[in-house]
Parts: sequence; structure tokens; C-alpha cells
Amino acid sequence: MVEKEWMEELFATIDSLDSEAFAAYITPDGMFRWGSFPEMNGTEAIVKFVTGFFSMLTGLSHNIENIWQADGDSDIILVKGTITYTIPNGDKVTLNFLNQFLMQGKMIREYLIYADPTPLNEAFANQ
Repeated sequence: MVEKEWMEELFATIDSLDSEAFAAYITPDGMFRWGSFPEMNGTEAIVKFVTGFFSMLTGLSHNIENIWQADGDSDIILVKGTITYTIPNGDKVTLNFLNQFLMQGKMIREYLIYADPTPLNEAFANQ
């Protein structure tokens, strides 16, 4: 089982906008998908995608509301919360999210983010 403190460290790392440090939580052959974007497979692809995404932001802040671990399969973890993005013009956009993790020990093998990016896309368009 992954402890709440580990999950808080993961989200603090993401909030630091450090794509290399974020990718270190994912197995070298791991998969990452944000919303309806294509899957990113492997460290290099994940770092490239996340670096590009982070470059469009000036800040990021997660608020974890709940963490669930699937009964009978301790490798699946769900995390529900809100995320606040700060874009270069100073506007802040808060979205609800649900993340699904397939774990391999204390490493993430699959990281899926379910969120509606429409408000964030609109904010980018209105900069």
C-alpha cells in the first residue's frame, strides 16, 4: 500500500513544475495520459510531454480530497481532488480531477488523469 505521505510528496513534486522529478515516480517503461491526450510511454516521452505542458504554466497546486485503494487489488489507487493552474497572465483555473494509478511497488506503472480541460483551454485562448 502507498501511504498518504507518499502521494502528497508526488503531488508536491508535480506542483514544483519539475518534469524530471515527476517522471522519477514512474517506472522507466511506464505510461502517462492526461485527459484525452495520447498516452505517453517511457520516461523520455513522459518528460517531453510534461515539460511542454509545464512551460505553459506559471504555477500549479493540487488539493487532495480522497485517496482510495481498490479492494482485492492493492496495485490500483484512485485520487480525487482539485487542481489550480496559474497561467502566464496571472489567471487561475481550478479543475476537478480523478487520477488512477496502477502501481508496481512504490513506482507508478500507469498514471491516468481524468479531468475536463475545457476551462483551462478557454483561459489559454483568452490570454
